[in-house]
Amino acid sequence: MTSPHQTRLLPGAKPRRGVMFSAAAAAVALTLTACGGGGSNGGPEASPAESSKAPATEAVSGKDLKSFYDQKIDWQECGNFECGEIAVPLNYEKLDEGAITISVIRAKATEKSEGSLVVNPGGPGGSGVNMVKDAASMLFSDELRKSYDIVGFDPRGVGSSTAVKCFTDEELDARMEESRMPRNNEQSIKEIKKAAEADVLKCKQNTKPEGLLSQITTPNSARDMDILRAALGHKKLDYLGYSYGTELGAQYLSLFPENAGRMVLDGALDPTLEMEEVGLGQAKSFEESLDYYLESCTEQPNTCWFKGDVAAGRKKLTEAIDKWDAKPMTTEDGRKFSGAAVFEAALLPMYEPAAHDMLTDALSQAIEDNDPEGIAMLWDLSTERGEDGKYRNNTSQAFYAYNCMDYGASALTEESRKKTREKFKKEAPFYGEALSEHDGCAGWPNAGGAAQDDFKVSKDIPPVLVVGTKHDPATPYQWSVNLQKQLPGSTLLTFDGWGHTAYGRSNECVTTGVEDFLLKGKMPKKTNC
Repeated sequence: MTSPHQTRLLPGAKPRRGVMFSAAAAAVALTLTACGGGGSNGGPEASPAESSKAPATEAVSGKDLKSFYDQKIDWQECGNFECGEIAVPLNYEKLDEGAITISVIRAKATEKSEGSLVVNPGGPGGSGVNMVKDAASMLFSDELRKSYDIVGFDPRGVGSSTAVKCFTDEELDARMEESRMPRNNEQSIKEIKKAAEADVLKCKQNTKPEGLLSQITTPNSARDMDILRAALGHKKLDYLGYSYGTELGAQYLSLFPENAGRMVLDGALDPTLEMEEVGLGQAKSFEESLDYYLESCTEQPNTCWFKGDVAAGRKKLTEAIDKWDAKPMTTEDGRKFSGAAVFEAALLPMYEPAAHDMLTDALSQAIEDNDPEGIAMLWDLSTERGEDGKYRNNTSQAFYAYNCMDYGASALTEESRKKTREKFKKEAPFYGEALSEHDGCAGWPNAGGAAQDDFKVSKDIPPVLVVGTKHDPATPYQWSVNLQKQLPGSTLLTFDGWGHTAYGRSNECVTTGVEDFLLKGKMPKKTNC
């Protein structure tokens, strides 16, 4: 989202593309309803890797794709779920480089299973394993779960699969504490590239196998998903992808049109957009969502942290962020929160309006008492940092890897940087400056190697349901409109509301439209909800 070497939070060539996996909204809602860290399905914590008898890679030769497609999942109990693994090639172009492991979880159908619904929460870097474990009963209706096994997986590089590792938990905390807004921490291009190269060196040193770094790509994840389809025993893949998961789904449709089943793509990314177009689109949409939040705050004068109109709220928040960049706030346990860290933490409630009151409380506490405890809670929710200081997942690091591989970036110069920043600030005064930065992939092995000049899909793909939210901060509605036009025979279902994605957090109209398609194969007659 923000620049890795200005705010030093979510590094990547295209940081503003990371749309914080969709389950973040579920995490907020779970917190608001006092459900803690897991949904009602939750049992004793156990990762797929801990539950399987042996790594899946030991059972696969890796010398031809047939051996990968012939494998079956050895399901083991993990709490109230079943967990397992599959093996996939590290490098699909060079199978002799060996195999890596993909972790899988499923919530079995509550009645007779009619098949599997594979889900992806977004990111890139979101954990499908955690999504199912934490939120299966919340995101998916009883009707859907009667007939479908809900299957989540951690894509290559993510979570409990063979994962990218760049930083320790302590280093991630330090990066947050050192973060500053670009205007408060000007760096030369040379300094930016040097910092990026140092980050990449850590990734090379800590990721095993090192060759994984150049193979963490969306096309490879789509290929992995087809092996998962076969391992589940299905001829067709039924799929629900949120946010970045729509790009993964679109890539699957491009590579395996004959294997696609019923596919729902909710909160779409437009696969034809370049880095700058994506960043600017997000900046403008977050700007709109910020104004919506500020307006709602003015309607509660007894609790709102500013007086006056939306412009007054923007001014006060900007001044506070600059103040905290100069002198960070400190929690009782010694964590420091700069203005840039507050900027980042405050993004999460833009994804879910139900969290607006949480943001108001956090900002009131910070502005009036210089107390960052509420901000710390939002930060921990958005990054999956536990009370013990450990990060539950490696989302930000996997996000780094996918962005560095999936997107090419033009050479960064002082002139191009200034021009882009001015353009973004003009279009999005609050978010534009931070979201205009892209500089994190200097030294990344084969950076941009999976970048595609265009997006092509067969005219023979099955009907696809694209879902778009009118006021989505992270994946602007126009992107869903664009993707629907690129997928022959597809339908666009529109949720006229606020927040990120729609299914599982909007209204009965959306739920009925999505589930009639998944369960019955019927496209919704009512397409505006």
